[in-house]
Amino acid sequence: MQEIFSKKGFCFIEVLSPCPTLYQRRNKMGDGLDTMVYYKNFSKIKNGCPTSELGLGKTGEIIVGKFVDRERNDYRDLMHDKMIETLGDRYVEREACECEI
Repeated sequence: MQEIFSKKGFCFIEVLSPCPTLYQRRNKMGDGLDTMVYYKNFSKIKNGCPTSELGLGKTGEIIVGKFVDRERNDYRDLMHDKMIETLGDRYVEREACECEI
């Protein structure tokens, strides 16, 4: 998560967090502690794994990791480049405004 906060532009994190009081009991998987042990034992880190190969079921491995990491310009950079391309020398760059609370 720390890496995502330092990255510029759009980022997406998916968090797996089933409810041990409802889901685990209904599926006879034990209590919250049993669930944590299960996730620790069955989670496998596979960075770069194709997302088409990932699935999540009641049994089997739980694949975790960083699957996609692309460097792309963010919206502000793209807009800046477009303004320079469109307006040329007439484009005047302004400081970003900051809100005071």
